[in-house]
Amino acid sequence: MITSFPLHKLSRLTVVAIFCLWNAYGSMVLLHPVAANDAPTAAGLLTGARLARESITSMQCILEIEETSEAVRSNRKYKVEMLGDKLRFEELGDPSIIAISDGETRYHYTREEHAQLSIRAEHDAAFSTTVAIFDPRIIGLSDICPPHLKLDKAVWSGGEVTSRVIGREQLNGVDAWRVASTRGDAIAEFWVDASSFRVHRKTVETPTFKVDIQSIYEPNTTGILPSEVVATRTGGDIFTCRYKITSVDFRQIPEERFTFSTLELPLNTPAVDYGLKKAIGYWDGEAFSPNRLKRSEISPKPVASGQPVRRSYFLVIAFLIFLAIFVVVLRADRQRKA
Repeated sequence: MITSFPLHKLSRLTVVAIFCLWNAYGSMVLLHPVAANDAPTAAGLLTGARLARESITSMQCILEIEETSEAVRSNRKYKVEMLGDKLRFEELGDPSIIAISDGETRYHYTREEHAQLSIRAEHDAAFSTTVAIFDPRIIGLSDICPPHLKLDKAVWSGGEVTSRVIGREQLNGVDAWRVASTRGDAIAEFWVDASSFRVHRKTVETPTFKVDIQSIYEPNTTGILPSEVVATRTGGDIFTCRYKITSVDFRQIPEERFTFSTLELPLNTPAVDYGLKKAIGYWDGEAFSPNRLKRSEISPKPVASGQPVRRSYFLVIAFLIFLAIFVVVLRADRQRKA
């Protein structure tokens, strides 16, 4: 069962900010059903949804992403860690693939023989990796969850957006306010529960495609993040993406989880900075050096207590056993003939 983030643990500053917004916009959002003539404003609802998610500053979870289209079908599982603007996504598979972002730089490494560490600036939009990496707080607000999408853009807030409240509707057994936002020639609609700021549904319509995002929340929980999301994009090929979040933990994550030390790089692993367009060196156990370590400079790893005997030892033992059996059989045969 998902351990949801409790709204009662929101910081005082966040709570004060939310209520100040209600006053600023003349909203009357309460923690019980709202009368029609006291409808909240669109800006208040969307800003409340954003602030509630932004109050999550540290989390880790297991995230499953299933993508289906006419051309592609994939199912991946990640261990996700977030601390402020730092991210760490580790794809759980063989080989294990890790992407780390410290907010300014992104690192990508695959745990396999002869792999290199790839480095790019976070703002390099051309940088793509084989492992997903994005702010997990946008789950339920985007169908494809691109790496550079921020929460304010995901809830369509900003001066270039015009928003209005359409009305209140029943969705998934919840009273939700339907908000329509227009940005250029695109229209997005949100179904927001005013008592929790949960976004139960979001749709996007543009001249070339449509998106429908349905969020599922586990019953008897108060967390702001959904436990499961099903997003469908139409317009050309039909693309469906399903997100499933489990094992959520909101305890503080150590800063070290977003450094090289957690990558367990083998000695002499090369690193390439694609922004600088050059190799920056080889891992020597502490930093990247311009030259590879020589064999004489690499200390052999001590054999751990209880470590299995190497395969070569097994072959030697097997050969000796075979030789002993052969000698015994040969002697027995000679004695029988004698």
